[in-house]
Amino acid sequence: MDILIDEEGKWLQSDGNIPEDAVWERGLVHIRRLSRASILVSLRPRLLHPTTMVGAFYAIADLGRIRVFLATTTDQEWDEFADYIPAFRRIERLCSRRSELSFAERLLRGCC
Repeated sequence: MDILIDEEGKWLQSDGNIPEDAVWERGLVHIRRLSRASILVSLRPRLLHPTTMVGAFYAIADLGRIRVFLATTTDQEWDEFADYIPAFRRIERLCSRRSELSFAERLLRGCC
């Protein structure tokens, strides 16, 4: 199972052929099931739109209490969480650093 969360928070099922630029350049969220009890969530906090984040939270919560591996860079280092609630907290903290964006960047991203 692969799900891509778009800019409007909609879930798009995929056969696993997710273009890397969807996450790392466009700011979408990719959710991939690794096993029955774990998923990998790939996102780039700096580009993540709040609507995309909320859509991802709903998609992940629908899977129930599940181990979450969180990838926020392309270097294959993942943070591991025993279930989705601490993962959500980490994502929110990472995205709260958005204020470091310049005013122009926030306008372009639709953040303000």
